[in-house]
Amino acid sequence: MLRSRGFLSLACVVLVTLLVACENLDVEQFIGSLLGRVTDEAGQPLVSATVLLDAGLQSTVSGGDGSYRFDLVWVGEHSIWVSLLGYETTSLSVMFQGGGEMVISDLKLVRTGPGPGPEPGSISGTVTASNTSAPVAGATVRLARAGTPITTTTNDSGNYERGDLEPGTYSIEVSKDGYQTTTINEVVVNEDEDVVRDIVLT
Repeated sequence: MLRSRGFLSLACVVLVTLLVACENLDVEQFIGSLLGRVTDEAGQPLVSATVLLDAGLQSTVSGGDGSYRFDLVWVGEHSIWVSLLGYETTSLSVMFQGGGEMVISDLKLVRTGPGPGPEPGSISGTVTASNTSAPVAGATVRLARAGTPITTTTNDSGNYERGDLEPGTYSIEVSKDGYQTTTINEVVVNEDEDVVRDIVLT
């Protein structure tokens, strides 16, 4: 009986010691945050990339500046996986020391195929007669870039417009029975630009 009481007393002492130790333990030194950015190969931020910590223990998506963040991360080795449609999945292992924030170097994703092309531009304008300044309807407008013509026709108001043009340098040729054919060269169309060129026929 005395031996049992002695063992019980020892167990109580150990338990009390553990409780006191836990109260004095600074848990914050064992947890913290992991944060970083997801970018393309050129360093431009990628938005809405899926970022997984430890095979999905935590998950998030990258923000407008490509940033992501994981909180309540314990010390130790962790794996980060990043995926985004059109890019190769990338993973990284990090050793977290705890006690605050750890900034991870940018996770750069490699595109799996060709990137999207440039935004197209357009050319528009009004064709008028030199002697009356009246609009010329039914005039043929040919836009040419690298020898490939694109044809459109002016409407009743003498207006023409052609969109979906690849950026580049174009020539504009306008013809109409009873008028001299007029050509304008070196018309530069930049990406996502609307170029206006009014033309007068004589």
